[in-house]
Amino acid sequence: MKNAFVFDINNGEVTEEKFFVKRPAAQSKSKIDGAQDEIYGFRKKAAPAWIHAVAWVILGIGFVFLESFTSEAIDSGFYSAYSSLYYFFYIGVALLVMGVALRIVITVKMRKADSDPVIGEMLKRADDLTLKCLEEMGVPETAQKTDVLMSLQKTSKSGKIKPYTAYFKYLNCEMRVYEGNGNIYFADTDGVRAVSLGSITSVVKVDKKIACFGWNKVGDVKNGKWSGLVKQTSAGAYKIKGYYSVALNADDEPREIIFPAYEKDILETLHGLALPQ
Repeated sequence: MKNAFVFDINNGEVTEEKFFVKRPAAQSKSKIDGAQDEIYGFRKKAAPAWIHAVAWVILGIGFVFLESFTSEAIDSGFYSAYSSLYYFFYIGVALLVMGVALRIVITVKMRKADSDPVIGEMLKRADDLTLKCLEEMGVPETAQKTDVLMSLQKTSKSGKIKPYTAYFKYLNCEMRVYEGNGNIYFADTDGVRAVSLGSITSVVKVDKKIACFGWNKVGDVKNGKWSGLVKQTSAGAYKIKGYYSVALNADDEPREIIFPAYEKDILETLHGLALPQ
């Protein structure tokens, strides 16, 4: 079933225009994008893209060496493989240790950057601009924050649309959600989307993990209420334990809206949704 909310990597824009009922003023959107680019640039200085690439290349080569040694050990036995390919074993282990150590250094640098007072000021400015933008679009102050999983897609040279990667297909987006006029509204700095309550056909709890990019809640996923519900991967992405699929019929085309399972409390406040028991 196609996601109702989609982000296209190629042009850096959200698609599915049919759901939008309001868009932000161009000036407001430009200011927000500038503030977010400033934050991205600050974090990128702490750990440039090349250092991430080097870490993954080292880990990848290390795995190749160990896989070659392991295959030989399975075929001819450990001692036979060790006598002829012992250097594969030591090179593989050394590269894995180096790769893991580099990933730890990157994580420490990123956390240090995130705790810097400078980025705190940048984040506050971005938040203030976001609130002003939402106010301009008429989003009520009572609207609740909720995470929604937006599909990531890209367009190939042949024009074929496909997921951004085979594994990470979703972007975790924070939206304001509220009800009115027979609709559920989803608002962020891209605009306000309206989903008719009459178009919703079912709400299903899916008890399997789903991988995504992005974390919007306050606090580390390892601690507090998120512990056991969300896990951060070594690649910096997140695995969420379970999700709710809200199926709807939009212009006779089946769609779904995907909420992480940890948003159950928010979903229960929406009268238009009947959560499975």
